[in-house]
Amino acid sequence: MNNGVMLQGFHWTTCEGGTLWSVLADRAAELVARGFTAVWMPPATKGAGGDRDVGYGVYDLWDLGEFDQKGSVATKYGTKEQFVACVAALRDAGLTAVSDVVLNHRLGADAQETFEMRAVPVGAGGGAAGDVFEGEAWTRFDFPGRGDTYSGFRWRHQHFVGVGQTEDGSEVLRAADVDFAGDTGSGEDGGADDYLLGADVNLHHPDVRDELTAWGRWYLDTTGVDGFRLDAVRHMSTDFLASFLEAMRTHRGDRPLFAVGECSAGNGAELVDFHTRVGGGMALFDMPLQHRLYELSMSGEGGDLSRVFEGSLVAADPAIAVTFVDSHDTQPGQSIGTWVEDWFKPHAYALILLRLEGLPVVFAGDYDGGETGIEGVAMPRRRDLIDRLLHLRERFNHGGQEDYFDHPSCVAWLRTGDDDHPGAMVVVMSNGEAGCKQVDTHRPGETFCNVLAEGRSDRLTTGDHGRADFTCPAGEVAVWVSDDHGDDRWGGEA
Repeated sequence: MNNGVMLQGFHWTTCEGGTLWSVLADRAAELVARGFTAVWMPPATKGAGGDRDVGYGVYDLWDLGEFDQKGSVATKYGTKEQFVACVAALRDAGLTAVSDVVLNHRLGADAQETFEMRAVPVGAGGGAAGDVFEGEAWTRFDFPGRGDTYSGFRWRHQHFVGVGQTEDGSEVLRAADVDFAGDTGSGEDGGADDYLLGADVNLHHPDVRDELTAWGRWYLDTTGVDGFRLDAVRHMSTDFLASFLEAMRTHRGDRPLFAVGECSAGNGAELVDFHTRVGGGMALFDMPLQHRLYELSMSGEGGDLSRVFEGSLVAADPAIAVTFVDSHDTQPGQSIGTWVEDWFKPHAYALILLRLEGLPVVFAGDYDGGETGIEGVAMPRRRDLIDRLLHLRERFNHGGQEDYFDHPSCVAWLRTGDDDHPGAMVVVMSNGEAGCKQVDTHRPGETFCNVLAEGRSDRLTTGDHGRADFTCPAGEVAVWVSDDHGDDRWGGEA
């Protein structure tokens, strides 16, 4: 997806009532016209909460809104038929259809089982397990609404490693005869990253691997999706992830399969290491960059813009970086809690949409706005701003890139253009007082206009050597483009 842009087409409180698949299908042509090349959809599988489940509390992978289970036939987003039609509509419009997939855990078991287990302190890995005792856990999945349709596999306690937590949440209950996977997270924690929630799937069990691989092939064939967003990969066996993706790509043959993983990490180097250990089969979300954007938005004029990419994945290996500003996990009220402040959203989106590196993602909570579930707290709609930036990306985000990241409160960069896209672009941003950068555009005597300035009244002409002083209002973003290559698509307020 070179120079592509992905829309995360949902947020945590999206579309109650089973309408999302139809909404996305109806929007497909519009999204292409706006400049999107891919759509990331939420999990299509039946969750423990039925038609109220956002999809991450997965109950039955084989139920895409087809069987009466967990109180409903449809998922929160619609029926299987609607999902398949949605994927077809996206693909027919020219969009890459990326489906969220949750393989790490199961919730909503049909019954408890009694078996031997140990208590392990949270985050301690396999070496600190307590004595064996006999206990009960929700690990029996019978799928009475689906029966043997598509698969006769039944999940039992031997197919899980962590099977729940003690009441105070301080310990994980682990099956006595298995160990946490040691090939997760940083690869040096002895399995401390393995357990996340619910019944944690034993990805080293041969029957589990066979079942998940069979499901993956069926899912690709049944739905027609072009790729996966893999949830919680930090908590999964890297050996399994590598073999699963290889099996999926072998099954697809010549048709490419995009994959991106959600892996929390402190810096880009850790993500590059994880990428190596999964055999290079997936891109990764640039979590360190998102956290840095959040920190800058919270710091105001005290933040250091010149260090925005320091420690990020896009700096360490841009070829595997998927950049984003916010997501369903960072939106207000959710677990990560790193929602980028509204004043800094233009800066953040310019930093991912108007640069050479990374595959950027636009979050539905920013693009469409939405409620958060918190009284009095909503996500403002920023579609006008993002549409402008998308159009600028299409027209001017080409050729070479020259950075002027030499001041903590004012930075700039130049996109030079190329033979097919002859216009140049200079982006200047400030988190404090009004800023100014002298930029060498390599274009003597050329006029530039600030297309984010209301009325397009701001213009300047470069000198005989191609240099000029490009300005930016206090705490804002200015985008200057070659006037000879502009057009009239700058309507609306930013």
